[in-house]
Amino acid sequence: MTRPIAGGIRENIVKQKRANGIVYVIRRTVSYDPETRRNKVLKTEIIGKLDVDGNVVPTRFKAPSVKNGQAAK
Repeated sequence: MTRPIAGGIRENIVKQKRANGIVYVIRRTVSYDPETRRNKVLKTEIIGKLDVDGNVVPTRFKAPSVKNGQAAK
């Protein structure tokens, strides 16, 4: 007997190691796509990175990009 498909939106916390050795903690919002039978990533957000002790250190704030030469208010 197979498990029924849960079609809701879920959030996953993922640890991702980069080539330079830094481990980032990422929050991904995903939903299941029954046509392709795979999870579809809706949103990705970096929470922070792990230090030597395994604690999450928040990354720096990045302001939204400025479009058409206008300053953000």
